[in-house]
Amino acid sequence: MFDIADVLKEFGIAYKPVVGQTEYVMACPICDRMGHFYYNYKKNLCLCQRCKWEGNHLGFLVAGLGLTKSDAVRRIFGVRDTSVSGIRARIHRLLDSMGKTESIETYQVYFKNPLPPNAIPVRKGVNWPASLTDRQISQDEVARYRIKLCTEGRFAQRLIIPVSTLKTRTFMAPTALRKSAAAIMKDLHAKRGINFRKNMFPIGSEMSEVLYLYNRYMKSKKWLAIVEGPWDAYKVIRAGWNAVATLGDKVSRRQALLLSETRAKGIILMLDGSVPKERVNKYRTLLDEVCIDKNIGVCKLPGDKDPDDMSLGRLDEILKKARRRARWRR
Repeated sequence: MFDIADVLKEFGIAYKPVVGQTEYVMACPICDRMGHFYYNYKKNLCLCQRCKWEGNHLGFLVAGLGLTKSDAVRRIFGVRDTSVSGIRARIHRLLDSMGKTESIETYQVYFKNPLPPNAIPVRKGVNWPASLTDRQISQDEVARYRIKLCTEGRFAQRLIIPVSTLKTRTFMAPTALRKSAAAIMKDLHAKRGINFRKNMFPIGSEMSEVLYLYNRYMKSKKWLAIVEGPWDAYKVIRAGWNAVATLGDKVSRRQALLLSETRAKGIILMLDGSVPKERVNKYRTLLDEVCIDKNIGVCKLPGDKDPDDMSLGRLDEILKKARRRARWRR
């Protein structure tokens, strides 16, 4: 049985029992605030009420105390098998200890949405969308990613980009307008009380359960960058890296489980610069806990920029820096 009190004493961390509860209160190992970090020693779950960092006993040992993942696994399970297969076999127990009933195999069946029947191929000089010109997308990239244009219906004047994750077949529909035109359209819609979405999805689909370009890179051993949208992914790929997109500014547990099954040596989280640091830390902790056999790095982009705003050289530089830091952390 794992006892966090022994670890706290070993590291000289002061803690106090919470009267009437199965919890200890102590200084947060992430933000250093006193009196707001609670560790439930019965469930092995912890939460800081200030910075909102949360995790289980594995996350606490790795992210909070700086132990390597293999050392943390040995302390928790009392075993020395830290091979990839041995570690993955214990992920089920980690999820169970967090009160999760989700099976690690449930990713294999999601949903299927056929592409709109009125989606047509796009070609330069014929019907080339302004958004592709804006982002310097080539005809080769259009063919590689099977990008089409919808001419009518709910997705009229939107690009149709297929998304496949294992057995999932669905699509996303980003606007075909230029960035400047999309911004104007957003303002006009807002004045009418309408929400203009830069990217739309089929009704009933759950984008938190898929990763764009996952099938393309799931068997590659190269480091994998996690970005928000397709344009970010294309830019990172042009910079010489593998990339998948979460199709939003969050990383879900289901997406983390998918990432744990890739062969990537390491994962670098590169969300837009506008995402608060506290949320980025939360997603990094989730990846640390679930992708237990991988190094996890984080890229913080300057200002509110996203990867699509950066030059190829600057992107490569930032990603390499994050990879070096991730290796140092491990």
